Amino acid sequence: MKNIFLISLLVTIYINAPAQPLKTDEVFINKNGIEKLIVEHIPAAITGENMVTYRLFIDMDNYTAYQLLLGTEETGELFIKTSGTWYNTSDVGKTLGHDILYVLISENHFPALKHDSYFSSGGCADNLIAVPYSENDKGFIHEKPAQTIVFPSALNLDMFKNKNSSDPFLTNDGCISYNPSEKRGVKGPSSSNIVFIGQFTTDGNLMLKLNIQTFDFKTNKAKVTSGILYSSNTN
Repeated sequence: MKNIFLISLLVTIYINAPAQPLKTDEVFINKNGIEKLIVEHIPAAITGENMVTYRLFIDMDNYTAYQLLLGTEETGELFIKTSGTWYNTSDVGKTLGHDILYVLISENHFPALKHDSYFSSGGCADNLIAVPYSENDKGFIHEKPAQTIVFPSALNLDMFKNKNSSDPFLTNDGCISYNPSEKRGVKGPSSSNIVFIGQFTTDGNLMLKLNIQTFDFKTNKAKVTSGILYSSNTN
């Protein structure tokens, strides 16, 4: 009985223990209020898989708010690709971070849901905001996130729902945005003003090109920074 209890305790501790990044990459931008892109490499504890969860953050100055990721004729294509396969949690996977139910993670019904692939405007669950592990050893804080929405609604995010495929996500006619009710954008939950924009779990090289719109409170104008490139194999 003691051995069974000990095994059960160890399993529980393992599931609840916060994963720490294998490494953290920084891509310095220093344009339109964006200081850098931060990418955390988190080991994905998914049985039988060699997966890494890449958590993406935008670090901004104190006068700027994050508005959206977009792909248009003006900015050029936005893409997120893998040389391998994406991981998405069966049945309960979501395409937007704030739609994930925290109760499913906190009660360990679907521990792999922590590694689901999705876009975000800060949220990693319905009542959690993701923050870098350098700021919090859990990687999140308990706070209601902004509602992320998609334009147009027909934009194909289903590849990041319940399917494990190698399909690339790309668009030059759509955007993933914060809810307009949040006014001029989303600021980070602390003075560092770092906003979580999504996570993607794969067993391959992550490659992306981002176009990011921000709002500058000093000039009262929106600004677009296009062509932010990242590859997990070269950073």
